[in-house]
Amino acid sequence: MEQINKGQDLFEQGNKAFLQEENALAAALYQQAIQEGYQTYSIYHNLANALELTEDISEAEDYHKKAMKRAETISTPADPVEHLETLLQASEQRL
Repeated sequence: MEQINKGQDLFEQGNKAFLQEENALAAALYQQAIQEGYQTYSIYHNLANALELTEDISEAEDYHKKAMKRAETISTPADPVEHLETLLQASEQRL
C-alpha cells in the first residue's frame, strides 16, 4: 500500500509540473509513479500528453495505447472519476 501512496504522490507532483508547463519533469515523475506501481488510466494518459509536448511522439503513442488498454479493462468507475477529479483540481488551481 505504501508504494501506491508514493506512486500517487509522484502522480500529483507530475500534475503540478505539467500545469507549470514543465513537461519533461512531469513525464519523469509519471514514469516514476508507474514504477512504484501506480498504474491507472489517468497516469498513462497524462504521461502520453506530457511526452507529446516534449515531442517524444513515438513514446507518447505507446502510452496512449496503454491508457486505452487500461480504459478497456476498468471494471469500476474509480479511474475515470479519479481522472475527472484531477482535472477539476487542476482547473481550480489555475483560477
